[in-house]
Amino acid sequence: MSKEFQEAWTDREQRYAARYREAEGQLPAALAALNDPNADSATTKDRLDRALRTTFDLGYNSARTQVVTETKAFVEKKPSAERAQLWLQEQADRLRDRARSADEKAAIVKNQTSQDDSTTLQARLKNLGIALFEAATVKGMADELTLIDQNLAIYYPAKNVEDQRRRQARAAALGAIGQAMQASANQGWTATCTRAGQTTTCMGN
Repeated sequence: MSKEFQEAWTDREQRYAARYREAEGQLPAALAALNDPNADSATTKDRLDRALRTTFDLGYNSARTQVVTETKAFVEKKPSAERAQLWLQEQADRLRDRARSADEKAAIVKNQTSQDDSTTLQARLKNLGIALFEAATVKGMADELTLIDQNLAIYYPAKNVEDQRRRQARAAALGAIGQAMQASANQGWTATCTRAGQTTTCMGN
């Protein structure tokens, strides 16, 4: 692989990793603020949004870092154009599996009730965080694989119409997964918070 590709990927890898570390450093404070029993109830939604935003950034940038790292390791083996295409298809298949997992976690959040029953507030918030992290991870993988696919299309120009067709189909599939995960993540961003006495309940709409 040419020096230019390696440098570009290393630069992206470092930028994503830096964003991940930034979010990782912000998460404890965001969670502490969310769980602060003395905080003003009027700020509950803002505190929840901050925690969710940080959670999303963690999953998203972790995933993009991982995809770049795996791509660099793969390309260092000097694969043929055909092997590169097979590898991209394998990554897309893996992503579809992760997307199904993310959908399952999102369904748990969607089915949560706002009543204080056997599911506690902390459990509901935990489920929301897990679902959001998974959606962010899948979106990060989809976005970075889309970019990697474009990069490899430059390095391995399409040999025929069929090659081009496969790349277009893969790009459409990755784009659709990314959009679906963004929509799933947005469900958490539009949380509604209500307060009854000393109890605050926040649920995704």
